[in-house]
Amino acid sequence: MQLDSDIQLLPIHEQVVYVQSLVKAHYANCNGTLELWGNIQRYVFYCAKGCVLTLNGDGVILQENPTVNISCATLSVKNQDVMNLFIKK
Repeated sequence: MQLDSDIQLLPIHEQVVYVQSLVKAHYANCNGTLELWGNIQRYVFYCAKGCVLTLNGDGVILQENPTVNISCATLSVKNQDVMNLFIKK
């Protein structure tokens, strides 16, 4: 999710408060589950260069600058990656 440019211009502490409200609303709207991925374990907010926050579904900051492994969807046919067929060059 990309923050609107007017939100990105706010001081970091105001951005964090805004993101916390987004997280709480999203978690509540989807009942803590994403149909394709399953239960939401955490949210990750890249708030500034070198600054990353993880938040729970209530918008509470769990950790600052954690080591985060981001999941990424892929598409393959018969064990052959076909993502390059859909990515514009």
